Amino acid sequence: MDVVSLGLSPMKGTRHLAVPSLSLDRYGPVGDREFCLVDPERRGVIRTVQHPELVGADVSRLPEGLRVQLPGQSALTMGAAEPRGFLDVEYWGAASGWSC
Repeated sequence: MDVVSLGLSPMKGTRHLAVPSLSLDRYGPVGDREFCLVDPERRGVIRTVQHPELVGADVSRLPEGLRVQLPGQSALTMGAAEPRGFLDVEYWGAASGWSC
């Protein structure tokens, strides 16, 4: 097998961006899908099957947080914050826990 390109995204469901290299740990590529969008009322992870426009979003990790660029929109920068709690959510019919 030959690897011809590498890509990842810090936010689940958004476009993978090319990277020159990456590190792997027992969970997969380090820094890939560290974040997700959650509907707090439904207590569910927002998925691309319901919101295919997420695939067009470019998300990059910054030292101070995240930069999110949606097609046709101005980029947003979100600062990093310490988790304030833990939220149990549904993801494809299974319970998952996320720091929030």
